[in-house]
Amino acid sequence: MDPSIDVCRAWLAHEEEHEALVKRWQKLENYLIHERSWLKLSEQECAVIPEVAELDAIDQRLDALHEKRQELLTSLPKVSSTTPQGLALKLVVAAIIVMPDENEQAHNLITSALNDLQTLVL
Repeated sequence: MDPSIDVCRAWLAHEEEHEALVKRWQKLENYLIHERSWLKLSEQECAVIPEVAELDAIDQRLDALHEKRQELLTSLPKVSSTTPQGLALKLVVAAIIVMPDENEQAHNLITSALNDLQTLVL
């Protein structure tokens, strides 16, 4: 079994959860601002709103996910891919990390290499 597959899958699962939580955070925040006048409330008034407690829980989980993703990402270069699938998953992780709006050329190179690999062997 390729050890990089497990590391990449774990990172991707954490990334998926992170993205879902960010979307939930955005919906809650939008609701609180527009429907509950959240920005105008005192700290005491905010404390009794259930959605604020959910935001706090999401924030804590996002922090934990960030730490775990960073640990996995730090370990990933040290884990050798022994199969084309493992290498493809490493490239998927890299394509997510190197966002096109931050470094379009690098992102395009990574996605091109991933597509080439899939064409060649997968």
